[in-house]
Amino acid sequence: MLLDRTLIERDWRARGFSCELWTDGPGQEWNDFVHGTDELLLVVEGELELEMQGRIFRPKPGEEILTGGQGCTLGVWV
Repeated sequence: MLLDRTLIERDWRARGFSCELWTDGPGQEWNDFVHGTDELLLVVEGELELEMQGRIFRPKPGEEILTGGQGCTLGVWV
C-alpha cells in the first residue's frame, strides 16, 4: 500500500492534528509514556504493537490509531 503523506497531512490538519514522520527501531519500548493530548498514529510501513489499558493493538500499514485519555481506537485510513 502506497500512502500519500501530503494527503494524510492535509486530512490530519483538517481534523486538528499535526503530522510528523517518526521512526523507531526494532524493539523500541515506550513504557509508562503519557501524552497530555490526543495523538493520532498511522503505520506507514513495517509493524507496530501497542498496549494500552491492557489491550494490544497491531495496526497494519494504512490503519490509524487514536490515543487519548479514554484509551485507544483503531481505524483504517482510505
